[in-house]
Amino acid sequence: MVYLSAISFIFFNIILGLGIVFFVRIILFHPSKKWYIGKQRIPLTPGLVFKNKEYIFDRIQRLLDTIFNECNDYSYSSNFSRLERKIYYQIWDRLENFEQINYVPSFLINNAKKIVAQLCFEILRHFIRSFVPYILNTYNTEGYINLLSSKLDVYLLRNYYVKYVHRYLLLLSLFIFSLLGIYNSIVFLLIK
Repeated sequence: MVYLSAISFIFFNIILGLGIVFFVRIILFHPSKKWYIGKQRIPLTPGLVFKNKEYIFDRIQRLLDTIFNECNDYSYSSNFSRLERKIYYQIWDRLENFEQINYVPSFLINNAKKIVAQLCFEILRHFIRSFVPYILNTYNTEGYINLLSSKLDVYLLRNYYVKYVHRYLLLLSLFIFSLLGIYNSIVFLLIK
């Protein structure tokens, strides 16, 4: 009877793992519409993907707008300016090896460090502030996002999830929770 109880730990953990994976799928994609009991709406209906589709695309749109605004903002407090300064100081710190050269005057070493750090800073500034918006405009990223948000069918997304994610999550949870079940049954047998 003790061995049967130990084996039951394995099956219980496998069922628990598979239940968690199916629960995630249900919360994400089921149901597609709001459900009511009487006049009270059931929580988590519709599924999170159906409910937050517009929110996700609005966040992507705001992210693109933020990138375009940051590219034109040269103020000291902008995010791109902070990134540029951070990289400038990292390059400055990496160039500490120049100071170990004994035969070159220190003012030449400091000037070389300043020139190299400033050159990298300007290249990065030019790349971030001109090339990234150019690429986003050239490939009409904003138009594609709007097209995707209008044409994206959540049912198609659910099919891709089932085909490419859910199946592998099931296998992974089967493996992990069966190992946990074996561990639990070994511990149970050692205690008994």
